[in-house]
Amino acid sequence: MTYPVPRPVIAAAAEVVRSTRARGTYRRRAALMIVDPDAPAGRSRAEDDPTVDRWVGIYDTLMPWVHRFDNTPPSISEADLTDDFSFLEDVIRGVLAPLDAFAELDDLLAATRSRQTGDHDRVWPEPTTEQLRQVQRWTATAHRATYFFDRLDNPRWLRHLADNGWFGLERLPEPVRESDETVRIDAWPPVTYLVRTAPTEPGTALEITRTACGSTNPLIQRELVKVLLALAPNDAAAFTDDVQRWMRAPYAAYLNENDLTALAAKLLEAHETSAGSGLALTLLMLIHEEYVLRGVVTALIEPLAMAGRSGVDVVTEALDRRADRERGLEGINYHRVSIAPHEQDPHFDAVDSLIDGVRDVGLAYLRRTADLSLLDDLAARPHTLYQRIAYHLGRGSRW
Repeated sequence: MTYPVPRPVIAAAAEVVRSTRARGTYRRRAALMIVDPDAPAGRSRAEDDPTVDRWVGIYDTLMPWVHRFDNTPPSISEADLTDDFSFLEDVIRGVLAPLDAFAELDDLLAATRSRQTGDHDRVWPEPTTEQLRQVQRWTATAHRATYFFDRLDNPRWLRHLADNGWFGLERLPEPVRESDETVRIDAWPPVTYLVRTAPTEPGTALEITRTACGSTNPLIQRELVKVLLALAPNDAAAFTDDVQRWMRAPYAAYLNENDLTALAAKLLEAHETSAGSGLALTLLMLIHEEYVLRGVVTALIEPLAMAGRSGVDVVTEALDRRADRERGLEGINYHRVSIAPHEQDPHFDAVDSLIDGVRDVGLAYLRRTADLSLLDDLAARPHTLYQRIAYHLGRGSRW
């Protein structure tokens, strides 16, 4: 039997197609990314695209040629097989074509790097007008933009890119609802560069954040929290209302609770008490997973204690509000074996971590201040659980 294409080549091509052949929308979306890398990755587009249909169907064409061991030719003609390989070649050529642009981007990135000038420190070159135009031309697709901005380290570019509209609100991708009711959320490559340069260009980063904080894209919001961590505490404090709004938005699960906790701690430690307390309370109220909340509470113990009585109030308010929403303080008190760490306390839900939080923040506050009025205030609350916490904190002089 004569093969119009060498059999090992047929097998290799079949394996390439096989990776996206499996039934189901997810694999069809992967196929769409291959046959049209610059297409939006919407599910409805992947389902309706005839090019995807052909790519996925070629596997059925190629496999009989791979597994045929007798001299009976498969039902497909050599002309159709050759036509399929021409299609594959066109697709692969289209995928490889952007590599030329990546080479151009590599040359541009090399020109942005710092240089040694005599006996002085290394300096960053300012971008030229032509270089800014090249970026505009060569990063027209998401793949190329990601490649460039993931590698750009020159902080001198931030102001020039901002002045050229790269960080304008109209350029930020917003969530898109597809025809099948799914939501597509695209990344915004320049924000990774913004995060890296914010420590050295805080003024420009602050201006950009004032604009970008209006975005509803959670991937952008997540990176902006990292920018706030790099800014001065008094500047970052101005955005806590925005951050809390993001945390209550439909796509808040994209946010990073570790960064949010670090931001609350940063503000509290810098005596931005109102902003830090508000952010901490929102965290304690909205995180549902007990193991996650336990880590947040642990990270906030000392920062909340530094905030004084208002820091203790943050944890008690969170406990009150979540207890009312879940089992009620009396029911929680009944199931809580010990205020101290105890193996029989199951920690099944988030409320147990908040009880630990009131105990540990209260203890850290007493160690700092020896303010015994805290014990009186806790004991005066109407719920037995708080009286038990007051007794636990007050017994002995260990703090």
